[in-house]
Amino acid sequence: MTNTEYCGGRMYRESLFPNLLMACVMSECRDVDVVGRPILVAKHDVMVADDSLTGHRQTFVMRWNPDISSYKVADFEHAMEDFHNDGFYYDWNVFDYEKVHVGDRFFMLKVGNGNTGIVMSGVIAGLPYKDEDWSGKGRDVRYVRMMPDCMVHPDRSKMVTTLVLDDAIPGVNWNDGHSGVLLSEEHAVKFNEIWRNFMMSQNIC
Repeated sequence: MTNTEYCGGRMYRESLFPNLLMACVMSECRDVDVVGRPILVAKHDVMVADDSLTGHRQTFVMRWNPDISSYKVADFEHAMEDFHNDGFYYDWNVFDYEKVHVGDRFFMLKVGNGNTGIVMSGVIAGLPYKDEDWSGKGRDVRYVRMMPDCMVHPDRSKMVTTLVLDDAIPGVNWNDGHSGVLLSEEHAVKFNEIWRNFMMSQNIC
């Protein structure tokens, strides 16, 4: 598998499947541009129903390259419109699937051309499962269900860029690699601190 063969994902807007753990959303926020298009949407206190299943939260980085993925920026924009609807979640391919636990944190990086950086955060809400290869190449691919708690438009909003991540955490190639990679504990601490500072700057935390 080459380093560009990631970014397969599917987004669902209908009701949650029975095997998806329910989530609790305590409050919501939405920031729009001058014509009313969402540039940042967020939910506070998204939690899986049974905290005993989560244990120590790990941090996974998903990658999305609209240039090679069937999931385009327009799809992302439609998802931002649906973000606060009941039953909103994503299924996305995960490389380190054997290390995933319910309740782990995930962050999605937009990579490739144009603005690159963190465009989504949230909680992993189900165990990995095998399904058809999103790329059509017949590979052995695992997906995981994710409950987003924040989406940031890559072209309309400020965001944590890959340049910021390169400077703060130089031991990781943020612009390239598999989707669904587990960060080391050291890198995860720094990564989550950067994200918290960004959310505070946007008056979300």
